[in-house]
Amino acid sequence: MVKDYKLKQIKNSGFTLIELVISILIIGIIGTLSTRMLFQGAGIYFQQTDRQKLTSQSRSAIWRIQKDIRNQSNAANFNLSDSDTLVLLDLENQTKKYCARNNGKLFMITNSNSSILADSITLGKTNFSFFNSNFENITPSSGNVLNGADVRLTKIDFLFNRFSDTLALSSYVFPQNFRYGQKKSYHD
Repeated sequence: MVKDYKLKQIKNSGFTLIELVISILIIGIIGTLSTRMLFQGAGIYFQQTDRQKLTSQSRSAIWRIQKDIRNQSNAANFNLSDSDTLVLLDLENQTKKYCARNNGKLFMITNSNSSILADSITLGKTNFSFFNSNFENITPSSGNVLNGADVRLTKIDFLFNRFSDTLALSSYVFPQNFRYGQKKSYHD
């Protein structure tokens, strides 16, 4: 009588240590690569957000100043303006003053209330220019009434700078009806 001894085969339904280590390494590599891609995407998003802020601020500031120049009531009211500061008096006798400061901010001062229009101005490249009816530059020095009364056209130049992005904007603006000459006495 011969007995046949067979070893019992044990079925193991789990993972071996090598399989676990390999799967953990693969998950770590994939996680590292995906994290790098997510950080790169987030960096691009924030960079574009800063660019959008620069563009929005610059367009808004230019639009606001153009609108107020168009509403200037009289050319003589440019007498307090110079190449760094723009002082306007509209038809409702409201004074608005625009000035850029060394800290890179463009301020609008209305009735002693100050608000920041833009916070990324390059001061040396920001300029207000004024032209007479012959299109000659007559930028008045502050308080010069004679040159102020001759202003027919205004030019604004701004250089906006935020991190590595720069945006230069320039515009010529005719105050309302200034291109037609001085107001006559019988219009009063």
